[in-house]
Amino acid sequence: MIFYDRTQHRKYFIRTGAGLLVVVLLGLFGILIRSIHDEPIPVSAHSVPEETAHDKQIVLTFDDGPHPDYTLPILAVLEEKGVPAAFFFIGKEMLEHPDIVKKVYAAGHEIGNHTFSHSQNVHQSKERMRFELETTNHIIEQLTGKRPRFYRSPYLLDFAGAQTEFITNTNLPPEHPLNWITELGYVGVSAYIDPQDWDLQNTGTLFNRVISRTEHGSVILLHDGGVQRQVTLEALPFIIDELHAQGYEFVSLSTLSGIDAYATVSNINSNASNLSVSVLGTLYARLLQLFVGATAFVLIVSIARLVVIGVVRLAPCPRKPAAYHGGVSVLIPAYNEASNIAATIASAAASTHERVEIVVIDDGSTDATKAAVLAAAAHTTTPVHYLYKSNGGKASALTVGLDKARHEVVVAIDGDTIIHPDAISHLASHFNDPRVGAVAGRVSAITNRSWLGWFQDIEYTVSQNIEKTAFNTLYGSISVIPGAIGAWRKQAVLAAGGYSDDTQVEDQDLTLAMHAHNFRVTYDRCAVAYTEVPSTVSAFMKQRFRWMFGTLQCLWKYKHKLGNPRHPQLSFIILPYGLIFSFLTPLLIPIIDGTLLYAILTDTWELPMQVAAIFLLVDLAYHAFGLMREPRKLAYLPLIPVQRLFYRLALSFITLKSLLYAIEGTRAYWAAQLRTGAAHAFFVQRNTGSNS
Repeated sequence: MIFYDRTQHRKYFIRTGAGLLVVVLLGLFGILIRSIHDEPIPVSAHSVPEETAHDKQIVLTFDDGPHPDYTLPILAVLEEKGVPAAFFFIGKEMLEHPDIVKKVYAAGHEIGNHTFSHSQNVHQSKERMRFELETTNHIIEQLTGKRPRFYRSPYLLDFAGAQTEFITNTNLPPEHPLNWITELGYVGVSAYIDPQDWDLQNTGTLFNRVISRTEHGSVILLHDGGVQRQVTLEALPFIIDELHAQGYEFVSLSTLSGIDAYATVSNINSNASNLSVSVLGTLYARLLQLFVGATAFVLIVSIARLVVIGVVRLAPCPRKPAAYHGGVSVLIPAYNEASNIAATIASAAASTHERVEIVVIDDGSTDATKAAVLAAAAHTTTPVHYLYKSNGGKASALTVGLDKARHEVVVAIDGDTIIHPDAISHLASHFNDPRVGAVAGRVSAITNRSWLGWFQDIEYTVSQNIEKTAFNTLYGSISVIPGAIGAWRKQAVLAAGGYSDDTQVEDQDLTLAMHAHNFRVTYDRCAVAYTEVPSTVSAFMKQRFRWMFGTLQCLWKYKHKLGNPRHPQLSFIILPYGLIFSFLTPLLIPIIDGTLLYAILTDTWELPMQVAAIFLLVDLAYHAFGLMREPRKLAYLPLIPVQRLFYRLALSFITLKSLLYAIEGTRAYWAAQLRTGAAHAFFVQRNTGSNS
């Protein structure tokens, strides 16, 4: 079995290593949290009297950086003009651009605190404010060795009530955020000269706003971070020159306020604290890059898939082959299928194909499967052969059945499947072409009118009406012949090595082996089968884990075929598509959802929400495209957002679990599904004329 490590050494080492890594990260995070909750730095509680401020002294301040495109050019302008400034940096931006922070500090400019997330909720509570400010201060400490005192809130939150540009004490209620600022040891820095450069597209307008408002205060608020700051960069030298011409002296915040810009505390350079900031900061920056990259990747490939499949669907459908007049053996592997097996046999016996034999392989059932098979055989003139073997799995059961099959064309169906009367004829007709090795039928879910059944019916319908139909057009690039209904050329199966127990998905494994041996694999949507699907979430998760883990095993087993021009369908379509959409995309979905959640919590949700809306629209378009082939199922459209949410969570969990099992070498066992008899009830309804 692929990935299985009998010694379990791999599992032991991986889990031990992962545990140690978690302990180290938690320890670093704990150090950071503890240092953040140290006593605040005392700051003398005084305000700057208006008469002490020099009328012709002014300070340039810049918010929202550091930014790779604007901060350094602004720094160059300041150096050219010989002007000091103060930069209020955002914590998360400093983690991404630490070198810019160091350059600003080295140039002699002051650095202030602008919170970690730049969220509108940073003043939501005192603890939230403390965490935001102290986390940011620790980052600045680690980069500069200094601990800033000056703080400016995002969007000047709550600073409207300040009576001076430097806030060191207030007459406001104790629960007001401005009081929290001083209690935590910071000096709030407002700005009475706020030209709102973030909203301007014209250099002249910005210049005029700044110059006309200098009489209102001594602190100018501009921005070096954000989406577009070219106007600020272009206007800055003209603003400096004009104010110089008017007799203004550019000074630092500490000069203007009489308060030191940085705290003098003996223990601010704690090595452990700085190490935690460095490690966690690097981790944050890399995760942020991963989040953005994952979102872009999934969005691009999802849109590309929709476009490509739409184009492929425009191609003419393959011509319907002529009728096949040879015999067909129907193999039905069964394990504890007493509730459905009689109906399955009866549906196969009702086939319109003239020469059919049915072979039931009982894989060690412990229920009344044998009695049900013999009773069904007694009620049909179609030959039914019952074979019993000890339990060994579906692959071994099909191998026994294939050996006993008398005919060259073999149709394999599950013991909980009801096939349409003409399904076998449709499948068999393709074997008039000696190049065809296997044919996939179309599987429809028996829903039991439950939400889980409906969700699976949507999945089956969309995947077959879009993916199988499209890939069939692409030179028969079918990745799996479903166990519920599929036909095989016996000699082709034997030439490809037969049913293998290397993976959990013997049908997909054999399909890929067919491609590897250059047999044609095709799909016939007219060969319809109805199958019982899991009726509980637990059963659904077990089934999908088997499929996902098996798919991962198949991708690994046939990885050497990637890029091999001798097997174009397998190498350039099936394996890459499976890797991207069956494995990578579900694995990346939690990262995308985490990005959206982070954006909502930090009030930077506009762009992520737009991306999420695009995702939803693409998903709706994709599913609507798949349901259009069966108009009565368009009623499912309102369920798609809920279905996709459930599937996103479930498949992401299953994919991660499969990956962990593969890495650890843990053996995955296929737990038999509990049957409800839905297939039997469906067959009875169809044959009594009831609505299905």
